[in-house]
Amino acid sequence: MAGMTEGIIETIEVVDVKDIEPMPIRIRKMKPEEKALLYRSIVELGYVEPIQVCKYTKPTDLVQREPPFYLIVNGQHRFDVLVEELKVEKVTVVVLGENWDREKYWSEAIRLNNIRGDYDIIKLAERIRELQASIPDWGMLRERLGFTPTDAIFQKVLRLIHEVDKEKAKRLKKKIEKGEVGVDELSRILSETLSGLSNRKLIILSLRGIKLMVFECDDEVWEKLTRKKEQMGAEALWEDFRNWALGMGN
Repeated sequence: MAGMTEGIIETIEVVDVKDIEPMPIRIRKMKPEEKALLYRSIVELGYVEPIQVCKYTKPTDLVQREPPFYLIVNGQHRFDVLVEELKVEKVTVVVLGENWDREKYWSEAIRLNNIRGDYDIIKLAERIRELQASIPDWGMLRERLGFTPTDAIFQKVLRLIHEVDKEKAKRLKKKIEKGEVGVDELSRILSETLSGLSNRKLIILSLRGIKLMVFECDDEVWEKLTRKKEQMGAEALWEDFRNWALGMGN
């Protein structure tokens, strides 16, 4: 049996529970009383909403397991009830696709889990930050994940990411000013800074003699640096930036 939803091929299979791998990180929370209601619903009404999975026939960095296996995309709590409470050995699953990469997996997992329930905001923010590295436009990323422009959850995630970024920048600046960041770490830190902070007053690092200097850039400069990093790589960008900074002192 097969169908097509938003470009995703769906097939239904019956598989052994030992061949199903739990979600790498649980982005949805469930209270004990909610789990009890889910258990009663499955017992009284049956297993009417199959778990959705991605089939892996190739290795993936999402989990430490050799293929083949099925990785849960949506329905982790249902799986827990079926295995832990009802002790089932086989489960009917909907296979959404095969061998998804990290971006595809988390995009679909967040979008499908967006239908109901409470998110673990911190874990959700971590996954959205990871996706933002490959989908830098917040509007495109929001649409990809199925959130509306005024969605309270997405706005809460953005506020959390912004606050984390500001604290990260402050801590990094203090370490530099105290001389706690060594020259050998500079290239790595520059790369992390360009990919790990949102484009709001970002700190850029360079070397002047034996001292470290701190630069702040606006959104326009940030975009130029990001494009240059994509074109030439972090190491080459760091070398250019270092030469420019050293030239300031001549």
